[in-house]
Amino acid sequence: MTLLLRAIVAAEDAGVAADLGLRSVSGTRTAALAAAWDAGRAAGEAELLDHHRVVQAVFERVPCLPARFGSVFADEEALHARLALREADLAAQLIRLGHRCELAITCAWREPDVLARATSVPTPSGRAYLERGLTQMRGERARERRAEAIVARLLSELAIEPDSIRHRICPRPAVAVSMSALVRRDEIDGLRSRLERLGAQLGDVTTVMQGPWAPYTFAVSE
Repeated sequence: MTLLLRAIVAAEDAGVAADLGLRSVSGTRTAALAAAWDAGRAAGEAELLDHHRVVQAVFERVPCLPARFGSVFADEEALHARLALREADLAAQLIRLGHRCELAITCAWREPDVLARATSVPTPSGRAYLERGLTQMRGERARERRAEAIVARLLSELAIEPDSIRHRICPRPAVAVSMSALVRRDEIDGLRSRLERLGAQLGDVTTVMQGPWAPYTFAVSE
């Protein structure tokens, strides 16, 4: 039977599989939680959302390493072989990450279309085209510099260890910063309060915190 990996848990926590209708494939120190999967089934948004729901259900019960959606194995034997191959690394990750959660912090431009409006004027000549291109490049670089400054403020104000942060600047036209933070649950309220205070000081972006989620960005469970 083809199996879709959902998450990795400690061997002693494998019993949670029965509560959630999952299959457990156990090793010496860890266990893989998986669900039956039709190999010919098309995977879309609904399946991705269901995967996130299942992983969160595991995460709310026991420490876990979430699997990225799409980790499929031919049968239990194949999954067990993969688990055995990586068990030492997975067990170490569980100790480091299993009790921590991920928060998503997004800083979105308050006026995301300013640059687009500035560069959308018709270009009747080659010179005008080049000048518009230069204007756009300067505008984009100015936004990147501003996004980098916002990241610096976030790191300073939130006081999170650098190795517990992953971030991207200007990943989309409307977004200045997309950040993932690995934290303990007892840190969440304090971080939310500090982010709200910082957001009130940043006039050109809005700040949103989402989560807590299982540590997708920081775990490598496949």
